[in-house]
Amino acid sequence: MNQPDAPAVVFDWPIGQPTGWGQYGLHLALAMQATGCATPVLEHAPIVDGHSEATAALLRSFPRTVTHRAGMVRAVSLGRQVRPAQTPEDVALLVFEDTRWDAASLDMLRTYRRVIVGSEWNRAILDAWGFHEAVVGLQGYDGAVFRPKPRVRPASDGRILVFSGGKLEFRKGQDIVLEAFKRFRKTHPTAVLVTNWWNAWPTTTRGMSTMGYVSEYTPDQTLTTWAMANGVGSGAFLDCGVVRPSHVADVMRECDAAIFPNRAEGAINMVACETIGCGIPTAVSDATGHRDLLVELGPCAMREGRMVDVPAGAVPGYRGMTGWRETDPDDVVEALEFLLERPRTDTVPPPSEWLTWQERAPVLTRLLRS
Repeated sequence: MNQPDAPAVVFDWPIGQPTGWGQYGLHLALAMQATGCATPVLEHAPIVDGHSEATAALLRSFPRTVTHRAGMVRAVSLGRQVRPAQTPEDVALLVFEDTRWDAASLDMLRTYRRVIVGSEWNRAILDAWGFHEAVVGLQGYDGAVFRPKPRVRPASDGRILVFSGGKLEFRKGQDIVLEAFKRFRKTHPTAVLVTNWWNAWPTTTRGMSTMGYVSEYTPDQTLTTWAMANGVGSGAFLDCGVVRPSHVADVMRECDAAIFPNRAEGAINMVACETIGCGIPTAVSDATGHRDLLVELGPCAMREGRMVDVPAGAVPGYRGMTGWRETDPDDVVEALEFLLERPRTDTVPPPSEWLTWQERAPVLTRLLRS
């Protein structure tokens, strides 16, 4: 519960939306309230659809205005569209994958009292462009939902379930996943690829065919149809669709391994944190924001891939890809083989407690206020 003298942290974006920032804000605000490290103040009405009555009621109870400004800070979420600060209390929370910056955008960043980025990679990119003031504040994951539990399916099931998560787009590397899985299944015919690839923004799926592993995805296709068109049989592919986080956690816990050959992550990849939190043997690409995850939680690292080199305009929305990495599908297969030899942690909590939102909220609050 909040302390009477807890500082006010104003959120400038709608929390609770089914987006990365919506979930970031939701869990940060809830953890601030639970730990008492700050009082969350919401400039926009929270999105309560899909949440329990108790959570919805708590979100509605958060104040919408600040009664006193002493110690107040205003958190501003920034992504591709950088904008200048509006008040002296503004602190930018910045996560990005497009690595090209211009002078005007950098000048906008300098209007903030502080800039907090999601990874050491983000900090290094800004440093290379001449902005040396950014500090790193790692995000968290929901440890109350994504935690180890015994799986339900019996050991006699015989299938090897491989999990892949994250919205479908070029930078998350689902084309690499499909190619690697096809190669893996040649020697593991009972393998099934279990995915949570739902993407609410169809235009961001463009460019999936760039590296030649798959055909271009079109919004009129189902993910299953697209996977089948690219050589993965219907019995070897299972997509979760749009489901609540608690249901995704149930699915994760049934899986034998999780793979993330993502080309770029501005932060540490919340979905990978969640599979690790569930105790699932997990492998990630050795690149960008994943490197912070490798340091902190120690998942299996795939071999460092080559630099991503794509024709200009092939992947809409990105001007610069400095530091992006292209993981070889054979290295994903090798990582999968390694993961299947590792024991599951069905009941023993993994060494990831300090990256839960309960632990990260006080750390981020101190960064916001300092």
